[in-house]
Amino acid sequence: MAEDGNLKVMLIGGLLDTDSPSIYAVDLAGEMIRRGLSVRFVCAGTKCDAAESDIKRINGAARTDDAVLELPGLSTPLLSIYKKMQLKRFARSYKPKLVHALCEDAACAASSVASACNIPYLVTCHTYSDDPPSDDSRHLFRMIAVSDALREYLVNKAGVHKEKMIVLPNGVNLRRYDPLPSEESDRVPVIGGFGSLVERKGFEYLLRACSKVIEAGHEIHVLIAGEGPQEQKLRKLVRELKMVDKVTFSRYPFRAHSVIKEMDVFVMSSVRESLGFSALEALAYAKPVVSFGVGGAYSFLRHEKTGLLCNAKDVDALAAAIERLVDDPELRTKLGKAGRKFVEENFSLEAIAERLVHIYRQAVSQHKGANGAS
Repeated sequence: MAEDGNLKVMLIGGLLDTDSPSIYAVDLAGEMIRRGLSVRFVCAGTKCDAAESDIKRINGAARTDDAVLELPGLSTPLLSIYKKMQLKRFARSYKPKLVHALCEDAACAASSVASACNIPYLVTCHTYSDDPPSDDSRHLFRMIAVSDALREYLVNKAGVHKEKMIVLPNGVNLRRYDPLPSEESDRVPVIGGFGSLVERKGFEYLLRACSKVIEAGHEIHVLIAGEGPQEQKLRKLVRELKMVDKVTFSRYPFRAHSVIKEMDVFVMSSVRESLGFSALEALAYAKPVVSFGVGGAYSFLRHEKTGLLCNAKDVDALAAAIERLVDDPELRTKLGKAGRKFVEENFSLEAIAERLVHIYRQAVSQHKGANGAS
């Protein structure tokens, strides 16, 4: 801990909303401070009250009023001269040993700070971008992919240099996710999913699969929590499938517990997913997960062990998996408990933070060596 306290780190996030990179950014900053590191957290601001409350807690945990800097416009590709001056002034007064961009949108800001302070930086990548952050800077130590699937894409499709890439998933702050007691067996099962209502999240397949489950004679209710450009299209599909009284659309909060606790089965119907943090959150609550076998899902879902997997876009297979869990409460409990244990052993925020600190130390040590510092 004493050694960690000497490791001064600047963490930079984007505009904090309800997506998983935002949750991870806030949780990681808090965990690093809890571990005894000296941390400054920079973001482009917040879009929800819960995120605002959480970053205020970071100030309190750090016992300083300047632990957090909100800098609107920080996540734009080209920082204005004024924003760069603000950021560099903040960094130089703090004198960090390393800067870590917690999302692609923060990469430009991290590079600017690293160059101004002559320190190394890292970038965590969450998306399948055709135009990832540049890996040419001499200050860049590593780019972090949140799953093996994303790393493979960034190296083979987006042209990121292999030697610059490492894999480290987002960690789950298990202190916030207490497994919930099982509901009574006579309760109508709730089949749910949440995330941005965009095409790649595949909510259309979830709705069509649940329609088949209902047609097979099962009484279920569907809960979709999220917002996005596909909402009206999905609502129209619900009407076409004659499921209006069987589906609830809800906004989802910064913390997922208020929607996950309503679900008996969590479905990740994404057709492309770098990790699938929402499914990890469901497993942290010991909820059984059904998922298409895509990308990051293979990082934590083991068919018949921690969840049920089926081929992407296969509505019949998705319906069969959901129907199986609806029919078998014992299997739901078994998979949920196994999933929670797997997250505890492989995706805890504490374990991920420990690995990150090791990477931070490597970055600082190698950068000193390259620059001939003592």
